[in-house]
Amino acid sequence: MPVANPLLRSAWGILSCAGLALAGASCASSRLEWSEPEFGRAALRGENVTVAGVIDRCGRLSGREAGALSSTVALQLRKRGKDVAVQRSGGSQGQRLSRNANVAAVARENLRKGKARYVLVMELLENGTSRDVDHSCEEITEAVYDKEGKQVGCRVVRIDYTTRSIAYRHAEIRCHLWERGRSDAVWVVTARHRESRSRSRIAHCDYPPPPPFPDPPALADLADNLGRASLRKLRR
Repeated sequence: MPVANPLLRSAWGILSCAGLALAGASCASSRLEWSEPEFGRAALRGENVTVAGVIDRCGRLSGREAGALSSTVALQLRKRGKDVAVQRSGGSQGQRLSRNANVAAVARENLRKGKARYVLVMELLENGTSRDVDHSCEEITEAVYDKEGKQVGCRVVRIDYTTRSIAYRHAEIRCHLWERGRSDAVWVVTARHRESRSRSRIAHCDYPPPPPFPDPPALADLADNLGRASLRKLRR
């Protein structure tokens, strides 16, 4: 008579643990909009860069979030530029700029007032949230052996049905790098990213009703990936 071994798992989908989970979607993406032909990391070597702040085109940016974005981009500039000195313009609350601010005007004002050769101005182009409900199922099986101990098949002992409530935040920023003595930006890049939080319920007969939606991730949670993606487009 066939006998069964301990449970083996064969997945039909992703089975989430019940409770709250934080998950990033894919890596942040970025697109180089413009670069002077000769401009790259070497041009920043030994230079000073001022991060002027974030122009809030969406009208929903807090001073803390603007500070997080500015700090992240400043950190990535330090990592990618050799001997580059990066400073932020003003305090953390001063990093949030009016949604009607002009990129060129902000850059020129910072170059006029400061001594840095370069000024970086960011625009927050998108800062939105969305929701979704996802279903997945997983078969829990056990192997079946004959009396000689040879596996002859497997049988399903349980099916786990999972319903997830997912809250997303998606953001897009554009970075403009200006150089003293130039009439326009020498480097412009756009970066996008999305992250999510989810709650799950599991049942064994059918898909359960969705659990309450969690709060979406904060914009500050996306800042590191947005900064990394932006500076990846800085030519070596």
